[in-house]
Amino acid sequence: MKRRFRQRFYYYNKRYERSTRVKSQSDANRTIERDPRTIVVIERDDGTAKSVVFQCPDGCGEVLRINVAHTLGSRSWRFRADVRGRVSLYPSVWRTTGCHAHFFLTLNTARGYENMPPPKWRTR
Repeated sequence: MKRRFRQRFYYYNKRYERSTRVKSQSDANRTIERDPRTIVVIERDDGTAKSVVFQCPDGCGEVLRINVAHTLGSRSWRFRADVRGRVSLYPSVWRTTGCHAHFFLTLNTARGYENMPPPKWRTR
């Protein structure tokens, strides 16, 4: 469902039906191909989250891979999963290429704006 926002941007909600944990990128790709409304968490051998993979909630169909691994010198999003396995990412995700979607992922629901212009700052 889309609602007009300031006559230029559209607000949307997209609910992902489930989240699952896998050990490899290829398993994540197969899961997303089978069920695009799934959020896949790729784990390391010790059980900590390495990345989160899901389809863009804006509807462009692109698969997003978000780094949540906290390693020395790397930037990453904060990742949380509740007892029911629902995924949240902090801060918001703002795509600087493609559809330029800007959204928050909270408890398996993406809330955001589409048709946003790219951010003014430069990416590194």
